[in-house]
Amino acid sequence: MARFLSVRNKKNLSVDVHPRAYEAYRFFHAQMFLFHKTELGTQVLDGLQKGQIFSAVQASSSKCYLFSGFEIHGFSINEFDMSDHQVVIYDDLAEEDIELLAWTGVFRVLLSSVQGGRVEALRKAINEQVPKSVLNSVFSVKTLTQDFVAKCTPYSLAGLKKQSKKSAIIPTASEPETKTVSIFEQLTNEVRSNES
Repeated sequence: MARFLSVRNKKNLSVDVHPRAYEAYRFFHAQMFLFHKTELGTQVLDGLQKGQIFSAVQASSSKCYLFSGFEIHGFSINEFDMSDHQVVIYDDLAEEDIELLAWTGVFRVLLSSVQGGRVEALRKAINEQVPKSVLNSVFSVKTLTQDFVAKCTPYSLAGLKKQSKKSAIIPTASEPETKTVSIFEQLTNEVRSNES
């Protein structure tokens, strides 16, 4: 059974990472990420945490253990304030399930990462497809420039320009991906149309 932690209960609870989730937490936050959190700044990182739902178990009337939701760039358990977030409390999870859910959350983020050679294509796609108001709210800019991305990633401006020349185009929301038809399918379709 799961329930949202009430505002009243949040005030009376201390929070920590669940002991069975701690290795997943430590592993995630030890990784080198494509975007440097110091260059992104606290305003951007805090903004990315808005709306994040955290999963936890309540160990006692005064203690809560997070096991999911911490897989956000820039998250710190020492600075985590439950009153700013939605926390779902699970009452009947086995320790093994808690550990599995913690690692699943970590892998979900890590395995969804952008390939390094596609950073420039990602920048272009963001500028083309993300509303300017969203870019302004998240990054305090209306357009992600190559200079901005070079400051926040391990890629130089020259490296991004080189990627720009090589990058494959990411389809925009208005451009549906075209389906390729094999020669076999073309012949089969042609035979069917000739038979009818």
